Amino acid sequence: MGSKGRVPLREFEGRALMPNYMNNNQLLRDQIVKERKKKNRFFLFFFSISMFIIIYSIIFDEMGIFKYLELKKDKIRIEKSIASLELETTYLQKNIDNIRHVPYYKEKKAREDLDMALPDEYIYKIQ
Repeated sequence: MGSKGRVPLREFEGRALMPNYMNNNQLLRDQIVKERKKKNRFFLFFFSISMFIIIYSIIFDEMGIFKYLELKKDKIRIEKSIASLELETTYLQKNIDNIRHVPYYKEKKAREDLDMALPDEYIYKIQ
């Protein structure tokens, strides 16, 4: 039996170990795995910090979610105010049209607001 094609096994405390070049390959693999883990930790660390900064800016920044919700409430309040003012404007516009074109409203306005009366009429004010 010749040992030409075989790599001799090393022995350690009576156990056969892998050939020397196999141990070197395993050490190289272990080193590569450690480097990859280190790179992954580094990437994970910076990724976590950047995500924290992004989330913080989305929530608490000058134009964050809280500011957006506040502006949304203001928008709803202003829209309600506009609707109420439009109703008041239409009411006043109708009153103006009535005063200009309907004689009864002219007379009524003159009597109530200006304390005017027709001849032969008396005005009584009760306080």
